[in-house]
Amino acid sequence: MEDFYAFVRSAWVIWMMALFVIIVAWVLWPSNREKFRRAAQIPLSEDKQSADAVSDRPDQTSSADRKNRI
Repeated sequence: MEDFYAFVRSAWVIWMMALFVIIVAWVLWPSNREKFRRAAQIPLSEDKQSADAVSDRPDQTSSADRKNRI
């Protein structure tokens, strides 16, 4: 049983390292790079622009809107 736990522990480390490398490669892939650069600037943008962007989405409604529908 101890051999099994040792194997699982080793496999878990290898899995996490592989997952990390895959995620980093996905983020740094040239076609995705600009999308992530724009997303990184969202917290630095003006509040009004952010509020307008959120309110323009049809899938996001406020709790007051949901109560009025019921």
